Amino acid sequence: KTAFNIDITGERLLSLADFFPERPDPGQYVKEEIKKAIQAEPEYYFEDALETIAAWEEEFLFYVENENVVVFFHPYDIAPYAGGFREFPVPWDALP
Repeated sequence: KTAFNIDITGERLLSLADFFPERPDPGQYVKEEIKKAIQAEPEYYFEDALETIAAWEEEFLFYVENENVVVFFHPYDIAPYAGGFREFPVPWDALP
């Protein structure tokens, strides 16, 4: 599963930073939101899921749904295969 978020007027791929222009570190903000969601239901995740998120250096995979960017992880990234793709809606600050 992957997602391509394209600005068709500017003909470019959008990044998370495009949706959080007023945040000095959009990646860190998204990490904190994901960590909150994991802490709310830790039984669905690997024991080291929070550490995995904290150390994540790749661009997060995401798609846009309503007024959220939905960051998602493949099975085995942070949770068992039976948990499927783990998704985290994060309200965006601005639509590019």
